[in-house]
Amino acid sequence: MKLIKSLGFFLITVILFIGIVFPFSAVPKRFEDKAREVTLERVENGSLAVKDNYIEDTVRSAVLSNINNTFKTAFCVSVAVAVIIYCLTLRAPHDCGGVNWFNPIGIIFTVGATLLLGVVLGLLIKHFGARPEVAGFMDIVNSYTKDLTFADDRIFFVFIVPAAIEIVFRMIMFSYLEKIHFSAALVLDTFLNGAAVYIMFASYEKWAGLTSNAAVCAAIAAMIVAFVECVITWQLRSGIPAVGSHILLVYGAGYIGRIVNSGSFTLPVAIGALVGLLALMIVLFSVLGRKFSVFSCDFPFTKHHKKMREWMDSSRPLFKKKSGGSGKKANA
Repeated sequence: MKLIKSLGFFLITVILFIGIVFPFSAVPKRFEDKAREVTLERVENGSLAVKDNYIEDTVRSAVLSNINNTFKTAFCVSVAVAVIIYCLTLRAPHDCGGVNWFNPIGIIFTVGATLLLGVVLGLLIKHFGARPEVAGFMDIVNSYTKDLTFADDRIFFVFIVPAAIEIVFRMIMFSYLEKIHFSAALVLDTFLNGAAVYIMFASYEKWAGLTSNAAVCAAIAAMIVAFVECVITWQLRSGIPAVGSHILLVYGAGYIGRIVNSGSFTLPVAIGALVGLLALMIVLFSVLGRKFSVFSCDFPFTKHHKKMREWMDSSRPLFKKKSGGSGKKANA
């Protein structure tokens, strides 16, 4: 039975992954088809002769001029598909990685790990910045973020995008994979996050006509971020810290960049500090948390989470009506 359940959750994860990445090819293709249809209609209704390559050039120009908005739409569709799949599976929001309250001590580790993660990523980009993959990755990122002059754009890229990524991969996908085993959640969620980002960036490069292979750099960066967020989610048994962590990582990019450029950290020191902090977090919540309730991942919400687990693991109602008193006695 356990094997069947594990295979079921793995199958749901695969379906979820396909649903996430499919819009990044379908939405641009739909926009291209629409642009070609409009162009052909304009040519057929016109009286002037056009060159043979006029239609393809016009379609290509329309695709390039709207590519950022097209992929913003693809991202929104991707998240919507993920949420629909999650709702259809009827998973409870209190799964590991779901919407759980967590030990406030975890906030200290989350903030510290996020800042160190940003420093590590910044130093890696700085060290390998001359490589075409890294330069191409930064060009794509800058193309989206350099003109954030409107409040809605800032909200979208600084808050909505990071939060949506964590909701999909840590609150939803991690919830499925953790039912197989926590190690499966750590490894597969990290890999699938990187694979999805690779497909997204590869699709963007294809439609934009770029050849820098920035998708490789994007996938590596995504897997580094995903692994750290998975560890935080696993230890605190909640997806909320990962959402806050990713938003902080993006929002604090300027501050983190100043730390990187100040020379306060070298790459080995930053990696060592990040690994050490995550190891301390594991020791605190996984080892000491078993002996001291104050270090439990769900302290002081232990009773609430126990009720949630009982509700998910059985068909019994969460709150039972007590017999006795003025009510009728329960039948023997």
